[in-house]
Amino acid sequence: MTAGVAAPIIGGVGKFLGHQAAAGDSKVAEKAGRLKATQVGNAELAELNKTLSNIRAIRASVGTSESPTELAILRNNTRISDRNRRIKQSGLELEADRQGTNARLQDMASIFALVGGGLGGAQFSLQNG
Repeated sequence: MTAGVAAPIIGGVGKFLGHQAAAGDSKVAEKAGRLKATQVGNAELAELNKTLSNIRAIRASVGTSESPTELAILRNNTRISDRNRRIKQSGLELEADRQGTNARLQDMASIFALVGGGLGGAQFSLQNG
């Protein structure tokens, strides 16, 4: 194999490895993003439960029974907290989706780089025969 044939092939292998490394990084970022989304969702839910418990404890300590006003306050806090949790979690999940898409694109690019390198070597070989 001459240098003219080997150079495109080696270049293609190098690009392949670079794309594979980038794909690996994106896959790790995707998994980390999904884990963070779950953690944020769980933390927000725990914070909501803590807030609701505090409201109930304060009202109980002053001897106030459960009233329509208290129920409305609890429902409103729940609604706001759920909305905020979904917004935060959705943003993190979208970023994880983007990383997953990037990983798949890098995987495809790595295959094209490898094939392109092989075709470049074959073309050189045919032209210089």
